[in-house]
Amino acid sequence: MINGAGVHIKVNNFEKSLKFYTSLGFIKVFEYGPGKSVEEKYHGAVFEHGEFKLEIADGHRAVKPEVFNEQVKSSKISLMLYVGSLEEIIKKCEKNKINIV
Repeated sequence: MINGAGVHIKVNNFEKSLKFYTSLGFIKVFEYGPGKSVEEKYHGAVFEHGEFKLEIADGHRAVKPEVFNEQVKSSKISLMLYVGSLEEIIKKCEKNKINIV
């Protein structure tokens, strides 16, 4: 019945978010926005890892603009990533100056 699943993250800073996910090894398979093959007034990208899809965007036709500036202030929302070793992730974060809390 369900053929797949994914997560759409509304981001405040598209370039910073794009760098974050690509530096962790997510493969960008599609990008849209101003000057792209699919024109939108906002920026967005889709990543794939196996069957999982992750989309980020700094705008959306059906979402109020103020949503993209809201901060998530709790751990109510989680994105679980399964890795063989944290060492590789830590090294990638250090290399790309991504703070780990």
